[in-house]
Amino acid sequence: MQEGYKIFNSKQENRYGYKMEAGKTYSVEGNISYGNFGNGYHFCKKLSDVFRFKDTKDFDFLVARVIGSGKIITYNDDYYGYYDLFSSEKIFIKDFLSREEIIMQMLNETNILSLKNFITTFTMTKEEIALFKEKFKTNKEIMNLISYYQERNLEVYEKNYLKRRTYE
Repeated sequence: MQEGYKIFNSKQENRYGYKMEAGKTYSVEGNISYGNFGNGYHFCKKLSDVFRFKDTKDFDFLVARVIGSGKIITYNDDYYGYYDLFSSEKIFIKDFLSREEIIMQMLNETNILSLKNFITTFTMTKEEIALFKEKFKTNKEIMNLISYYQERNLEVYEKNYLKRRTYE
């Protein structure tokens, strides 16, 4: 068994349109493999890594805590610095994290590579950016990443997500 995280769209669907619910176990048959055309349930060991698999235009997403079981294979992407990516025969969806839980977990992250992966792939609000800037104000590398990946994209986020939410 391996615990980890999996990302979904706001309808609780994986990137192939398959809806999954908390408290349920799902399984596949056949050889387990990793990749876009792989067979199995893909998930990441680290929360920071799931955002790499989020549709860049999707501002409404869900992240689940999961447990993979049965046959599990591991994939490492040394080029981009993503490790412990899994494909499993079975997956149990424990629960879905709130946005606040995601932010708090990453604010307490001590692994610099995980922080880098999170900052470069997750889209933060102005308030969330302020929390990270306060926490990491003495870390020049993290501050530069926040400036480049977060503050530059804030206008796009506010226009496409926050504005749309006010009309729902």
